Amino acid sequence: MAPYAGADASAPWLLEPPYLELRPLGPHAPVLGSILVAPLAGNAAAIRLLVRGYERFPWCPVALVARRRGVEADELEAAARLPATTAFFTMREESPHPMPRLVRDAVRGRRPPDADDVAGYVAARLARPGVVTPLAAAMDTTARQATSLGRGWHAVAERLAELGPLDAADWRLVHLLAASAGHDGGVGRRLGLDEWEEEAALARLAGITPRSYRELAGWEWFVEAVLRHAGYVATRQPFERLPRRAAGGETP
Repeated sequence: MAPYAGADASAPWLLEPPYLELRPLGPHAPVLGSILVAPLAGNAAAIRLLVRGYERFPWCPVALVARRRGVEADELEAAARLPATTAFFTMREESPHPMPRLVRDAVRGRRPPDADDVAGYVAARLARPGVVTPLAAAMDTTARQATSLGRGWHAVAERLAELGPLDAADWRLVHLLAASAGHDGGVGRRLGLDEWEEEAALARLAGITPRSYRELAGWEWFVEAVLRHAGYVATRQPFERLPRRAAGGETP
């Protein structure tokens, strides 16, 4: 399906699940799994608007689209405020707008988040910069390593208990699941979970289904879903807005 025909080439766009069309970025909070998109088209104002959108809706990954080799200095300066996980890709000259599937695939093609990425997201979302180190330690530490850390590990566990209901083992699983979010098949097996254990973990930690876990692009939405489901952030924002499949298995 063609992208949103009325999209302004100099303004930010929003691509929501199921990733069929672009529409202008508006004031309302996007559903989880949405992607913020802007062109590198000689207009730094669009990038600045995108930065403002990302600051309001941090669960939306960012994609920047270029149609030419050169990028203006003011665009680069504006883009410096975007996260290091921003996806970049170049469109063919004959295409008037970025195709939704290419935007989605660019976001899915980013490197998996490391423990610092996920911990940084949580700390920024909760306005608790001091929890980055204990969260990253929990996410990047095996049970055997935790035992060897002794009292230092107890301090980490205490900080996490002060933060909210999830413990170190939960946060490690959150990181592992976030690193595979948006990809098809084999996730549970790589984590040592069978199909039922994977489904139970997704429901317990994030309140989501395996289908949403595999089909929504990016990892930020998954971490946001965990924070909402566990009560770290208060919201009524729905996010499982995937359409029902037709009889042939294709999304209508």
